[in-house]
Amino acid sequence: MHLPQSATVTRFWTCYKPICPSKAPYWRCPAGTGQHAAFFAPRLAPRYWLPTDVDEISLSSIEAWRETRRRRIFWHPGLDVLDTRWLVEDTELPEPLSAMVNINMVHIAPWPCCEGLFDGAERILPHGRCADVRAV
Repeated sequence: MHLPQSATVTRFWTCYKPICPSKAPYWRCPAGTGQHAAFFAPRLAPRYWLPTDVDEISLSSIEAWRETRRRRIFWHPGLDVLDTRWLVEDTELPEPLSAMVNINMVHIAPWPCCEGLFDGAERILPHGRCADVRAV
């Protein structure tokens, strides 16, 4: 997939680059089309990206992006933030997650989804880490 990157993706990158942990994987929830993963993943080397979403169309788009960036985007199955246990909690990763990125969800999602997001972040992120939630 070779689509021009939107100004929005570049703006997100400008916000996140200074605060990105120096190593270990990032988990992106929700990932939407996967365009952020495709843009961020090569720029975050040697770290890698684990995008996920609940929407089947988005998951298909993420898979297409993953095919083009195989070394930096790892497939992770769909996620519903309302689930009391997330698949990533039962997945063996090469390294523990270092960050969870959430872009453009909390300001449009129902409140229970926002609560589920933070409940899950508390379970999957190491102590002392936080989930960075922004709408840029």
